[in-house]
Amino acid sequence: MTNYWFYRLKEVTDSECAYDGVENVEQDVFVAVDREAAKQHLKAMFPDLPFRKPRNAEAGTRYLYLIESDEYWYNRIHGKVTVDCCWCSKTVTIIGEQNVPRNRHGSFCTKDCRDTSVKKDRQELISKGDHVAVVQKEGILVGYVYRITNKRTIKCYVGQTVHAPLFRWWQHLKIDQKFEQADVSELVFEVLEVIHYDPNTDSQFENAKDKLNKREAYYIRLFDAVEEGYNEVQPKENEITLFNFETA
Repeated sequence: MTNYWFYRLKEVTDSECAYDGVENVEQDVFVAVDREAAKQHLKAMFPDLPFRKPRNAEAGTRYLYLIESDEYWYNRIHGKVTVDCCWCSKTVTIIGEQNVPRNRHGSFCTKDCRDTSVKKDRQELISKGDHVAVVQKEGILVGYVYRITNKRTIKCYVGQTVHAPLFRWWQHLKIDQKFEQADVSELVFEVLEVIHYDPNTDSQFENAKDKLNKREAYYIRLFDAVEEGYNEVQPKENEITLFNFETA
């Protein structure tokens, strides 16, 4: 049996744009027979780093995160993917599903082809006078607000993540049974909002993390996810005046 392990190299930071004061430096999925062998593999790569965040860690402190993974995530990083570029029509092989450049039109052989496609889209939007679609995406990508709904009970859970939304979905499926699902087919996962932060235009928020928290709180109230759903903590009442604007 092949055992897969996911690791992430983390670094403590004082940046206001990092989630919980930590940034991800690198990550990978590798093969090891068991957890002890996986830890030894990482110790050989990073001999001086602990496997948990030290207490009172200062900015610049690095540590490791290790969790069991599976073939899907291994292939996402190391598997061969054949791509027919929807811009230049070339057929190429790319290592790692996550490394395939994409946008709403499809897959591309290189980031240059994707960026050329994006530039063309923006030019078309501007020529139509639709500037809003371009402006909304300016600023730092902070994270995502998502919802998990049980189709049978019609109850939902609202959460936030700074990582790829599908990775967070996989984590929920691996550890959570709180959604009352008989099986995974009863659950629906959706991204409610992609959160960007621009200090020049988002003055109503203290920083990037504050915006992510408050947008999550907006949706928790919107869907009554505490009283009629699976969330356990009600957002603070003093945040309510910040939700008198339309969602992005």
